[in-house]
Amino acid sequence: MAPQRDARRYAFLVGTAEGAALRAAHEWAFGVLSATDRAAVVAAVQDHTMAGIRLTPDDIPALARLVVAAERRRSGQVLESLPTSLQVRVHATVVAAMTWDEAAYAAWEPPADGAEDEVPPRDRGWDSIDDHQVYRFTHHSQEVIGGSQAVFRRRGG
Repeated sequence: MAPQRDARRYAFLVGTAEGAALRAAHEWAFGVLSATDRAAVVAAVQDHTMAGIRLTPDDIPALARLVVAAERRRSGQVLESLPTSLQVRVHATVVAAMTWDEAAYAAWEPPADGAEDEVPPRDRGWDSIDDHQVYRFTHHSQEVIGGSQAVFRRRGG
């Protein structure tokens, strides 16, 4: 029960806490971990973000900054890929390092699982270019500047 409670509190803190305080709590948590555990976190950061290529387990402030940024972007992105025992220790240590408003936490609901990034609409190819806003603007501008002779027109049919 305690690991689930700490995971929920950790998600609350990632979503609501001030960035500097959250980074400081992560720095403290990573400072408590062994070098091998920090190496696992570094590997997770490198696997799940496009950053931290030169990051070492001894660069705790940079590690904390990257983990906070990744977790804020997509909650659980880095830490859920860690071994469960390490994940539980990081959650518990970060939660212990911070204070928060219990009333706000009680009213807080975590984001729905499976919330993905917004998917762009499917491209319909060249058939839809006449409906494209930039194309229409450019076409109209060319027609105004150079007359109807200056505008490329698609053949019908």
